[in-house]
Amino acid sequence: MLRLRDETALSGHRVHVGCAGGIGTPEAAAAAFLLGADFVTTGSVNQCTVEAATSDAVEDLLQEAGEYDIDTAPWGEMFELGVRARYLERGLFFPARASRLYELWRRHPSLDAFDDDTRAQVLDRYLGGEPPLPVPPDAGPRAELAALLRRYFERGFRLAVTGDERSRVDYLIHCGPAMGAFNQTVASSDLRDWRARTVAAVADTLMDGAAAHVTGRLRSLHETRNE
Repeated sequence: MLRLRDETALSGHRVHVGCAGGIGTPEAAAAAFLLGADFVTTGSVNQCTVEAATSDAVEDLLQEAGEYDIDTAPWGEMFELGVRARYLERGLFFPARASRLYELWRRHPSLDAFDDDTRAQVLDRYLGGEPPLPVPPDAGPRAELAALLRRYFERGFRLAVTGDERSRVDYLIHCGPAMGAFNQTVASSDLRDWRARTVAAVADTLMDGAAAHVTGRLRSLHETRNE
């Protein structure tokens, strides 16, 4: 990417190239800068800050997440295409239930093809008895079924943001392993509690730690070369 930038950028203009994805520790940020990134962008770790527009219940779950408490499941916005996204799994049923809904959609032409038990489970337990949204009259049974099942994603997001404890297991929480990596990094610091995690404090932890890591590595290489 840097070579492409250098080959194609107009003379006198510097196009800054950054890195995003998996930036949850000072070491990860340092690696990005050593590779030539001009900046880094964080994602998952921002959800567990006091500024995040979500509920305290979600923050509590994210604070305890480990690197392996993540699973993939269908992405609601591209449900029919089978595109998957990463979600928090620890203590939640959402990833497993979302995957099951996608498999049901693949195997059935319409809601009428569900057996009675499956239909009741989907409508009452997964969707909480919410009525389906209207679809265009010419959408067809398959599209109508997809629209109905996508309601689970909309409901899961709403439940998480509002912190509805009655349906906690259905929270939709987008999350990557960087969240768990950051939790491990700050486990013995004041940022152990999410209530102390401002966006600025998280950024300082990553950037100051990255600077210290790079400085230490360069010093070590210099000392090794001079031995």
